[in-house]
Amino acid sequence: MIIGISGKARSGKDRFAEYLIDVFSKEHNKEFKTTAFAHRLKQMCLEHFNLNCDQLWGNRKEEKTEFKKPAPPQGMSVEYDDGRELPLWYWTPREIMQALGSFYRSIDYDFWVRKVDEKWKYNGYPDLVITDVRYVNECEYVKRNGVLVKVVRQSADDIHGMEHESETALDSKPSEYFDIEVHNDGTLDDLYNAAIDAAKVILKFTELKEIGRIYNGNKEK
Repeated sequence: MIIGISGKARSGKDRFAEYLIDVFSKEHNKEFKTTAFAHRLKQMCLEHFNLNCDQLWGNRKEEKTEFKKPAPPQGMSVEYDDGRELPLWYWTPREIMQALGSFYRSIDYDFWVRKVDEKWKYNGYPDLVITDVRYVNECEYVKRNGVLVKVVRQSADDIHGMEHESETALDSKPSEYFDIEVHNDGTLDDLYNAAIDAAKVILKFTELKEIGRIYNGNKEK
């Protein structure tokens, strides 16, 4: 079974995935592995741009790198009055990942989905949590193979890069498109309790799906 977790940047997807895996292990004797559609992408950024783990997996995704963006439109300044360059004209790690990910998707729309599918089948993991479902094709892949969860956090920070398609591609999808919706506006204990409830729903959902009472993927439920 695959559990896919969707949500905006900093909505709490990784933390919820961590809690969900812990709940399944402790309360249901079920072990999940974790991965991300962007895992291979981040490895490529390590190799090609010499970004470090903290920039790709940690808390430095919004800091400027050494890589400059193309020149701005004519007449637009890239400097402060004192001559210092505006940080805006340097790529952040998040923007590099977004640009590289979009480039591969422009050639092969399912490139990153195939990478996860190949890894899942090659390693023989029966149960997998994917922590970064951001596009419709990724959603449909998850729904065909398991359960799609959306994490919503009203207080999530408005960070640079939120206008990118990786953050907006699912904006038009209503709540009912997702199998479960989790609201993360409380404490960490609240989020853990939500993981406890979600695990029970996921197990029941999977049971009904297996006996044909629920249809997922491209079919209506």
